[in-house]
Amino acid sequence: MEKIISFSRKCAEKNDPWHRFDHLEMAASNAAMIAEKEGADREVCEVAALLHDICKAEPGDHGTSGAEKAKGFLLSIGLGPGFADRVAEAIHFHDKESESRSPEGAVVWDADKLYILTPKGFITRMAPYWITRLGEQEGVEKAVYEYYFFRERINTKTARGIVERHSELMGRIIAELGKK
Repeated sequence: MEKIISFSRKCAEKNDPWHRFDHLEMAASNAAMIAEKEGADREVCEVAALLHDICKAEPGDHGTSGAEKAKGFLLSIGLGPGFADRVAEAIHFHDKESESRSPEGAVVWDADKLYILTPKGFITRMAPYWITRLGEQEGVEKAVYEYYFFRERINTKTARGIVERHSELMGRIIAELGKK
């Protein structure tokens, strides 16, 4: 695990402030918790979440290129092809909708999105991310759009329960943003 964390940390140094190692670490923590409750392979989920944005700063589809890079890395440190393939599949689908996503892919999708669907994550990560890219008005609109987009696409009962517990406060936050 030390090699995986070190590799993840090094790759994430190039990412924007919202996709650095702290995001990967939080997603891995979420993935482990969700996997335990949902009966998915915890180790696959945790490793995939640690590596899911290793190509975020590179051009192109970071899910696809990240899956390939992660698989190569995992094989290079002696992990088996079956494990590497399962991790790669979860990384590949962490940013794509798919009916054929594995249980581990569903967990990693949810673990990646969970924080931004909470009040703190929305205010400190999602809204600032889009505001810096699009400006205040368009950025807020995009953040609100993505909140509802991802909320509707949460896969697991565990993550849906967490999102639901925050829904009333999120509704009030979004209503306030709409007044501005």
